[in-house]
Amino acid sequence: MPRLFSYWGCAVKSVLTFLSLALFLLLLPMASAENAYSEDCRVEDYDSCGSLSLYYAQGTPPFPKDEARANKLEAIYLKGLRAACEQGPIGNCTQYFAHFRIWQKYSEAEKIEAAVKAKTMLEKRCAGNEPKACSKRAILWLEYLGSDYPQYLRKALSPEDIPTDPDADAAYWDEQTNRAVAASLKSLKATCDAGNDLSCIDYHETRAFYSDDTDEEAASQKAIVTYCANGNAHACSRISWLSRFPSKGAAYEEMMDHLSNGCNAGFGPSCMAYLGQLSLGEREERRTPILEKACAHDHAEACDDIATAAYRAYGKSQDAETLLRATEYFTKACDLGEIMSCHYLEHLSKS
Repeated sequence: MPRLFSYWGCAVKSVLTFLSLALFLLLLPMASAENAYSEDCRVEDYDSCGSLSLYYAQGTPPFPKDEARANKLEAIYLKGLRAACEQGPIGNCTQYFAHFRIWQKYSEAEKIEAAVKAKTMLEKRCAGNEPKACSKRAILWLEYLGSDYPQYLRKALSPEDIPTDPDADAAYWDEQTNRAVAASLKSLKATCDAGNDLSCIDYHETRAFYSDDTDEEAASQKAIVTYCANGNAHACSRISWLSRFPSKGAAYEEMMDHLSNGCNAGFGPSCMAYLGQLSLGEREERRTPILEKACAHDHAEACDDIATAAYRAYGKSQDAETLLRATEYFTKACDLGEIMSCHYLEHLSKS
């Protein structure tokens, strides 16, 4: 008899799960007007726009193959990259160029135009005493003027005043970067001392990256971690590159304590930074509870990560309860402004 009750209990649970999912998906289109995916994609979400463009171009499930929509999203992505290259993270300049170089659909003229535009924006920012712009410009030369790249691109980018000898070229860029770093640190320190937290974070990031003094580097790393633990999302976003922390040791343990405290205090970015610093094995083991805590603190990226993992699991199991979990977390992430989740919801509601 107990087995019979157990069987019927499981059956009832399965039916209720299916009905809950059906009702949830039925109501999704009614809520779509309130969701961000009615805007398709925003320029400030350019990274997500770029990923979505690929999904629609390739027809990656659950996204239908839609060339027109892919092109629209790609245009938004490139617009966002250009804006970010001009005044945001420097890496977007090389990313902008790389997008044109990699895609075969672009002509030589379009690739040259993109390369020159990226180079011009980097030079402008380097002239404005931004150390990363100078160093990234050097990387641009090293990465994109190699012998394995088309001659037409090398010719379009290579200025007459840059030394052709490799040793002289390296010395030239070292001098340019050192000058920019010194000027930038002086400027950032002045605005930091005047009470600008973002300038303080930029100052410590620049000093930690370029300093040859290990004590200075460690002090700046610690300062960034402290800003993050005290609720500064900008500082948390800078922690991912702090790979110079020893995997074990007092400095690493202190950093993890700061991040854990910030996460427990309800600050989602601290949770994500903490997760990112765990070793691969620890990350997989502790990933779900940390993401759930960050999502509970309304961190959209964490909610999206949970939803995406659940959707991938559903692809293998076809379990209705797993799909319901994915849909619920996609909904929360979308409501929090995560555009990728909004697009997933749009197509789940139609499937």
